[in-house]
This record gives sequence, structure tokens and C-alpha cells, in this order.
Amino acid sequence: MKLKVVAPTQARSIIANAVYLVSQGNNDIGISFSMTRSALMRGIVTRGMYTTKLTGWNKKFMKQIYDQGARKFAVMGVIPLGCLPMTRIVGKCNLFANILAEDYNGKLRNGVKTWPKEAGFRGSKFVYVDMFNTLMDVIKNYRKYGFSNANNGCCCMPTAIIPCPNPHNHVFYDFVHPSERAYTTISKKLVQDIKKGLA
Repeated sequence: MKLKVVAPTQARSIIANAVYLVSQGNNDIGISFSMTRSALMRGIVTRGMYTTKLTGWNKKFMKQIYDQGARKFAVMGVIPLGCLPMTRIVGKCNLFANILAEDYNGKLRNGVKTWPKEAGFRGSKFVYVDMFNTLMDVIKNYRKYGFSNANNGCCCMPTAIIPCPNPHNHVFYDFVHPSERAYTTISKKLVQDIKKGLA
């Protein structure tokens, strides 16, 4: 498909009417989990300080694209990071990681309600995309959704470095990423929520 050159007025309209899907925080909490936990346990930083800082970075990023003309934001919360194959403890979801994720998501949820009222985001629309509970429903009820494994990744696990022959049966493809089928399963609800929230 060739890109079309449009007049500045039309370009501004395209930018303003597009939906910007913003996903920030999964790696900050999930990938740096052990480092974060160590700092929190030593009292260097509190959970609230950490998640407030992440929320601030997210808002700052959205302000930058708002200043470029963006007006519609779908802000994704983080997934249940304590239920990733990487962070599970003896097969059970890691409470510490999930508490961090929910604390951050709560701050994003509040931001989505208050940011459009601020002068710096005048004329904007925000919708919160609940990745945590939507994916958690699939993890808890994986058989209902046609999966046979919600605890282990199909690939790249310490006990299975070669990809499994049936990735569609797994909620997670590897130790941190949901599988393509898991994303397909949750995307239908998420798209509906975005359309409804930005209508």
C-alpha cells in the first residue's frame, strides 16, 4: 500500500481521530521484577513510589503525543504479572508481582478518569483497557477457553527449550508472553471495550 500525501488540515484530522493504544509497564514491573522486589524489601523505594513513577512516565509519554495532535487514547493496564510462567512460585501465581501490577493499574484507571479534565489534555478522550482481569479470566478458566495449559510456556522454559508442537493449547508461548491464541481470545473483548469507551 502506498502512502498518500495529504494536506496539513487533513493530516491533523487523521491524527486527531486515530486511536493510540498505549502499553507501558509490563517490562518495568515484570522483567525487572527481582530487582524491583530487592529494592522494595530493602526499603529503598515503596510500592506506591514505584507505581506512581511508572504512571507519571506513562502520562508524560501521552502528553508528548497529545502535543503532536493525538486525542484518543486507549491505555492498557498491565497483565497479571504474578501469573507468568517466569514469576510463578511452585505453580501458584506470585502475589507480590500481582499486587504491584494491580497498584499500577489502579493508578492508570484513576488517571484515565482525571487526565481529560486537565488543561494539558483538553479535548481528549481516554479509555482504560483492563488487560489484568481479562487475561486472568483466561488463566483461571483456561479449559473453558479451550486451553490445556495455563502454567507453563510452550517454548524457552528451563525444562523445555524446544518449542512444543501445540502452542495453541498454551495460554503462554514462553515464560513471559501470552500465546497468539490467548491474545486472539482476549482481543475481542478488549476491542469492544475500546470502541465503547471512546464512542
